Amino acid sequence: MRQFGMVQVVPPNCAYDAQLHRVELRGHHHENWVTFHASYINMWENRGDTIAQRLE
Repeated sequence: MRQFGMVQVVPPNCAYDAQLHRVELRGHHHENWVTFHASYINMWENRGDTIAQRLE
């Protein structure tokens, strides 16, 4: 990125939660999935924070 006059920091490690892959969907008809996945939604909404910045 330096050749283009930009700096990008090393992003934090991806949050990997094995529990996320063990979510059982059967019988959870009244589950509020927005609340359940709020931390992942928040990470997605803040993805722009890791865009490379141009050096001044």
